[in-house]
Amino acid sequence: MLYHNQLLPQGGATVASVMIESAQLLFNARQEKTPKPLMSASFDDLDDEMAYKIQYQFVQLITSVDAITGYKAALTSSVAQQMFGAKSPATGILFASGQYSNGVELNLNDFVLPMLETEIGYRVGEKIVPGDEPLSVQSLQNRIDSVLPMVEVADIGFVTRLSTAADLISANCGSAGYIIGK
Repeated sequence: MLYHNQLLPQGGATVASVMIESAQLLFNARQEKTPKPLMSASFDDLDDEMAYKIQYQFVQLITSVDAITGYKAALTSSVAQQMFGAKSPATGILFASGQYSNGVELNLNDFVLPMLETEIGYRVGEKIVPGDEPLSVQSLQNRIDSVLPMVEVADIGFVTRLSTAADLISANCGSAGYIIGK
């Protein structure tokens, strides 16, 4: 694993500890509402697998102050995947602090670089646990309680222009907020 000098393991540092430090940098930026660092600037070989490990650590820090309320997909179109060099869609976590009610006025100071996206949301009526069974389209359809219009407030504020899927993944796919329609 190659590291940029900024996060080069010193002494007894391990890859895991460097990932935790990276997640802490993302968490600090989230809490301070400042641009997020690009992990590709610190890891010369950042790939999706490593990005999800950083995202996991980042989410663990967020859950110390916030609750998970759902999940999101990103880079779902082939055009978006091509723009970021992705081979498939990406996933992220939604949090309670990001749920806004209809008609709310958003304070732009709560975000670095917000972007609104119309989405289709799914409310699951039955918990889906990975590994319980192979999931088919039919088994997923049977677990969907309702389909809802949504507006996502993605925060794509990074220190420099975002250009890789791995950077987006490690930063929890820009998850910042959402409004659930009826």
